[in-house]
Amino acid sequence: MESLLRDGFAGGSPMEVLNNVTARRSAEVRGGDLLTINMLPDSVEAGKQAGIEDIDVLEATDYYKTPRGKAPGGATSAVYFCMGAGMGWDAFYLSEILLKQPILVVIGDKP
Repeated sequence: MESLLRDGFAGGSPMEVLNNVTARRSAEVRGGDLLTINMLPDSVEAGKQAGIEDIDVLEATDYYKTPRGKAPGGATSAVYFCMGAGMGWDAFYLSEILLKQPILVVIGDKP
């Protein structure tokens, strides 16, 4: 997820997003409404029309935005200012030190 945010999924270059997040957070601290954004398009078709080609995003949309995976309280939206923290998160930080056990990697047929 963090790489998607850094690569423009949040609507711009990383610095543009961070500047927007900072401005938005400042407005919210001053009493403005929280801005909640959708993390996924409304449908696979809408995602493709918006130019999204990332198979992970499209398959997540196919699951989480249909009755198959849709759930009350499901995490398909987020408060916008959280994008800043998400951009800096790295799922593999210290993995070479902390992950000392063997790991099973499953590779599918879709790149």
